[in-house]
Amino acid sequence: TEILSSGMMIRLRKMDDPDKIWNLVLSEEIQIGRESSCQVFIDEGSVSRLQCVIYADNSGIPMIENRSNSNPTQVNKIKITSPQQIADGDQIKCGRVVLMVDSITIESSDGGKSINRMTEFVNV
Repeated sequence: TEILSSGMMIRLRKMDDPDKIWNLVLSEEIQIGRESSCQVFIDEGSVSRLQCVIYADNSGIPMIENRSNSNPTQVNKIKITSPQQIADGDQIKCGRVVLMVDSITIESSDGGKSINRMTEFVNV
């Protein structure tokens, strides 16, 4: 559809610091880690330099993949060992830091309305 050609947005929030929010466009791989070049930079010793990545697969489904050998990434308290789909409300644990997936939306090209990827409701 037309919507898939527009941008997918993901909003992450740090659970122990609700004012720390990342609004990201999922047009390419989003890196999460302790390395300052990561789009989601977490300055915390328990987080690996490159902890995990979030990306849209070929079908446009948001996925997360662990990239740390020493420090497993968890989604909803389950260690991920292969790429896994993520959705609104999921909790991503990187070291001792927990991030909440506040929302995943697709920006449409019709002037501002967007469709929530998981519920397919229109956000206004």
